[in-house]
Amino acid sequence: MNYSFLRIVILLALGLPLQAQIAPPSLKLKGLEKEQIAKGLRWYSFLGEQLFDSPQSINILEVNPKKRKVDLLYQSKALQSTSEFAQSVDALAAINAGFFNMQQGGSVTFLKKDQEVIHENQPDLAEKKSVVIEGAFIVLENQKIQIESPMITTLYAQNTQYDDVLLSGPLLLEDGNKLALRENDFAIKRHPRTAACLTRNNRLLLLTADGRNAKAAGLSLGELQALMQAMGCKEALNLDGGGSTSMYIKNQNSGGIVNYPSDNRKFDHAGERKVANAIVIH
Repeated sequence: MNYSFLRIVILLALGLPLQAQIAPPSLKLKGLEKEQIAKGLRWYSFLGEQLFDSPQSINILEVNPKKRKVDLLYQSKALQSTSEFAQSVDALAAINAGFFNMQQGGSVTFLKKDQEVIHENQPDLAEKKSVVIEGAFIVLENQKIQIESPMITTLYAQNTQYDDVLLSGPLLLEDGNKLALRENDFAIKRHPRTAACLTRNNRLLLLTADGRNAKAAGLSLGELQALMQAMGCKEALNLDGGGSTSMYIKNQNSGGIVNYPSDNRKFDHAGERKVANAIVIH
């Protein structure tokens, strides 16, 4: 079922209630493209002027976790691009994931991989990046995906049901409801964004919104929140964005990057930033 963008069109056409500070977008999504990458993995892309009355470049991966393995890859003391993470395991697709230390590498928030704690929270570094650690992206041992408000990290560390855990934020939606957002530049200004959500029909949606270009304005956190609610997301989590925002799909373009990363200040597929971790789809 083409659930995500179909729901956007219907709800916004009917006048989706948005936060008071966000004008309802005029949305018809002419030029929407979709492609079946593999069984249980569909790709949606949109490049146009019709979203939040602004030019936008949006890419979404719709994943059925029952048919596709979801994995969290990382570098603890180095950095590599999202495409390099994906290609290292011959993944079908990937997006950048959590906030990281750009000088030394490694996550600045709690990260657990294959039952091993790799990084603890680094609140001082997280604060410098305006990171609000209000959510957790979790891969359970049965390959079920969870997005939720974070527990005490020792509970994640000790519980063997949690194979992979990455803390990030802010948490945008909980049980389909919008959560309050902080009033700061990180939230209010439009930037490239990366996010993940779970829908009510148990699909994982991975989203990138490009920005910092005349052809792609980027999204405020409120706009991202409204968009993900319109897509039928039940729980939604903001991941690292800005110059880190990148989406890879195997055999697409010359290097697999399908969005327009902003780190080279050009509107092309070559501006990928090296990051510390990525969510990959096998």
